[in-house]
Amino acid sequence: MTRIAIISIFSIITSTLFAQARIAPELTEAWILQDRVEVLIVMKDQPDASLAWTLTSKEARGEYVHQLVTQQAARSQAPLLAYLKGKDTEYRPFSIVNAVWAKLSAEEAVEIIRLPQVERLDPNPWIEQDLGWQTTAYASSRSSIEWGVERIGSTALWAQGIRGSGAVVGGQDTGYDWSHPALNKQYRGNQGSEVSHDYHWHDAIREINPLNNEGENPCGLGTSEPCDDNNHGTHTMGTMIGDDGAGNQIGVAPEATWIACRNMERGWGSPASYIECFEFFLAPTRIDGSEPDPGMAPDVIANSWSCPEIEGCNPGNFSLMETAIDNLRASGVVVVTSAGNSGPNCETVTTPPSIFASAFATGAIASNDSIAGFSSRGPVMIDSSGRLQPQVVAPGVNVRSAVRDSGYSTFSGTSMAGPHVAGSVALLISAYPDLAGRVAEIEEIFRSSAQPMFSPQDCAGFPGNESPNAVYGQGIIDLEQAFIEADLLLSTDEAEAQAIDISVFPNPASTRLNILSDIEKIRSIEIYDLFGRRVLSLGGLDRYFSEVDLSGLVAGAYLVRLETANLSTTKRIVKR
Repeated sequence: MTRIAIISIFSIITSTLFAQARIAPELTEAWILQDRVEVLIVMKDQPDASLAWTLTSKEARGEYVHQLVTQQAARSQAPLLAYLKGKDTEYRPFSIVNAVWAKLSAEEAVEIIRLPQVERLDPNPWIEQDLGWQTTAYASSRSSIEWGVERIGSTALWAQGIRGSGAVVGGQDTGYDWSHPALNKQYRGNQGSEVSHDYHWHDAIREINPLNNEGENPCGLGTSEPCDDNNHGTHTMGTMIGDDGAGNQIGVAPEATWIACRNMERGWGSPASYIECFEFFLAPTRIDGSEPDPGMAPDVIANSWSCPEIEGCNPGNFSLMETAIDNLRASGVVVVTSAGNSGPNCETVTTPPSIFASAFATGAIASNDSIAGFSSRGPVMIDSSGRLQPQVVAPGVNVRSAVRDSGYSTFSGTSMAGPHVAGSVALLISAYPDLAGRVAEIEEIFRSSAQPMFSPQDCAGFPGNESPNAVYGQGIIDLEQAFIEADLLLSTDEAEAQAIDISVFPNPASTRLNILSDIEKIRSIEIYDLFGRRVLSLGGLDRYFSEVDLSGLVAGAYLVRLETANLSTTKRIVKR
């Protein structure tokens, strides 16, 4: 590029302090080398789905969050998308975070940053993932249950007939070999005589990573059926649900079903590819991306990847990916992550998604219960939070599982530990379907039921001889104890539900809504629209029956939040 051209690029970006402060400097440097650069256009209004936590069912949570984020994105992105449609450029809007991926010129970037709805422009670079280590390959089957599956107590639940039936796991990774004998029958798109990949598979990889020098992708791009271009994804899915019925008992929940999204191109990912997969899991779509359905969302997803600062995730934009995870959790999906392979020092949990409070990060142990030397330790200091991660640990050394072309191989890494936890979530939901969607309770069950482990290693604020600590977190997951604690939790819930019953009727309602409590007096009533905005509040109540005037509300769906002295609950109503 000529000196004049370089000066022109800098003058475009730095023409106003307004543009300079909100366009990442990495983008300015990239435009010197190429005309168009991958950019994440971040909108000012980001969705807050926290009200979904007051809803009681997974279906209601998913529907609420999906409607909230899609309507907000459609409203605020409209001027931007109108602009992009008039340009000769690629773009892709997201709703789980209010952002748009696009390939922009420097001139277009300056025009876009002037739109009042736009907050900033972030880079979307690619970098190779640390996917752990392959140590041994096996061509033949084995009759024994894999050590990690046995160590966490899976077989105790199997003996009671609990093997994952009814639960759905998801994975975003390098792809998945859905024809593998250990995975094929559990694939949700496999209906025996018929196979459909709609709502069960999404490919976020549409181009060869420019940093990848390995030629054509063996799966191709934008594939219409599951394919693994690396082995890593197939291996992680095998640990969650794998069983070929012929002696290869590699999975924790062998009767659960699975869906998936490819977020890496042979181990190279980007912030946009990860966010796109999160969006798919919020509301899976047909292969062509149409007709999203939050009712098809999985119960839990495994994330055996990270987004380091060099890849574009940094303290300046952590909030974007954190928002995606927060919204997915609010919709009722447990988000399990792998803590990272940067140990053995303290404060080595340094990359998204495991640094976030909303991530259920998992460290790795060996077969003798010792922490793996590579397993990242807490606390999280990159954002100065000092929060504890990992939450728990699970088997992650010499873990044998499936690889492409009907093979089996042994890998090590926290990438292998996270799937043990995701599979455990599936077993728990299989045993107690009423737990589906109750993310916070599920996470707390696994924390409180974990087997405490201790370490001579002290990390800031977390002595190794106490539990929890920054090496093992709360300890090794224990499915037998988790099963007991889940039973206790649901028994308590049932007793409380029988003790207090609040009825809301009629529903749908026209101008009046009746609210009746059979035992406790109603203290307050608040009504929210589906954007989370409070539209009506009746405080200072102290009676068993209330009649609410809805005549001032427009027709549509609303959430009614009710409080007594001992109960807070939310009901969904429709105003005609």
